[in-house]
Amino acid sequence: MSDAAALADRAASLLREMGLEAEIYLEDSVSSSIAVSSGKTVSFEMSEELGAGIRIFDRGRVGFAHTSDLSADGVRRAAGAAKALAGHTDADPGNRLPAREIDSAPDEESSDLSVAGMETYRKVALARAMEEAARGVDPRITRVPEAKYEDLVGRVEIRDTEGLSRGCEFARVYGSIEVVAEEHRLSQSGVGCDFAVRFSALDPFRIGREAAGRALGKLGAGRAATGTADIVFDPWAWAELLEAFSPVLTGERVVKGRSFLAGNVGRRVASETVTLIDDGRLAGADGSYPFDGEGVPTRRNTLVERGVLRGFLHNGWSAARMGTAPTGNGSRSSYMELPGAAPTTLFLQPSTRTPEEILNMVEGGFRITELMGLHTLDPVTGEFSLGAGGQRIRSGRAEGPVAGIGLAGSIQGLFGGITAVGADLRLFPGNVAGSTILARGLSISGS
Repeated sequence: MSDAAALADRAASLLREMGLEAEIYLEDSVSSSIAVSSGKTVSFEMSEELGAGIRIFDRGRVGFAHTSDLSADGVRRAAGAAKALAGHTDADPGNRLPAREIDSAPDEESSDLSVAGMETYRKVALARAMEEAARGVDPRITRVPEAKYEDLVGRVEIRDTEGLSRGCEFARVYGSIEVVAEEHRLSQSGVGCDFAVRFSALDPFRIGREAAGRALGKLGAGRAATGTADIVFDPWAWAELLEAFSPVLTGERVVKGRSFLAGNVGRRVASETVTLIDDGRLAGADGSYPFDGEGVPTRRNTLVERGVLRGFLHNGWSAARMGTAPTGNGSRSSYMELPGAAPTTLFLQPSTRTPEEILNMVEGGFRITELMGLHTLDPVTGEFSLGAGGQRIRSGRAEGPVAGIGLAGSIQGLFGGITAVGADLRLFPGNVAGSTILARGLSISGS
């Protein structure tokens, strides 16, 4: 990998020489992906990204260009293109370099780069171990379409013409698997996934066994009756729902009139059980970094406190438009993109209740382990209509798989009905973490 810090420093000097108000976001990363099926390697890919995105600010106008040519001429050309584009955009008071604090404490857990030089056979062995673990659970696991290992290692450097200088290394490893269980000529699929900031911390056996359990748990599923019911979401399903809901918490959505939470700061939006937090420094989380995609230090933000909305997640643009400070949530997935706004690690504050204690609070209802149609959630109204599957709950015990459950309602109603949050907080790949959640009185449709 190149000397990213030196390249970023030189680029910033060139931008200052050109008399620009500008920011450069430089990324140098290497990724690998290995997929196996039936014990054989079916694909092996490696890629390297080295490039920079340049934002130019000019009297409330913004232009952006990216380049993989980091020579002096390449940087000048990209900066010139960005400046030219700025001349064709509308002026906006939010288009300016974001206010940035001094704090940029390093995140030690995200800086282990040893995986970059790791032998390929060790990565292949981990993918195979996932498959073997899944097949070993039960002979009804008949197929494994794919078990995949992935990693990403690199460095990000951010500079601006006012003297900002931030840099950090990162490393992530991921495992995922899809399996198929068959019984009485009927089949069901199950998936498992996990991540770690260090190779040695990724457990292939847990991933494989979890996928097998999800597939086996759906065999012979019955139907639910239409009505209202108490619902227990497992951590996986809750994390999926939270991820789908999360964009409405961003200041970008609020400014653009695309969030049903707009105008509700200081008002009750959930039950008193709900304290919703986004934490960019949460130890071991996939989204934990010392600073965001604009160089703003990450931090812990309490968005909902005991049911009351306290604020939103901001990048530089939305913070300027709403007259507040950035929250460390300027998000970029690549140097080729402008920063948006997104959570780092979003979760409900856990209690001390175990999942078993939460199940014992339900006389009759459903434990949801799978959700479908999450893309249909309406950010403007908060309404949703989802498909779901899981198990029936009778007298505090989960028993008998159920499929084809329809969940309909609003996020406001769902969060207002939350009466318990489990102690079993689990980190997932991406920007959310899940717990066992009990929500009462949800509308369901079935047979």
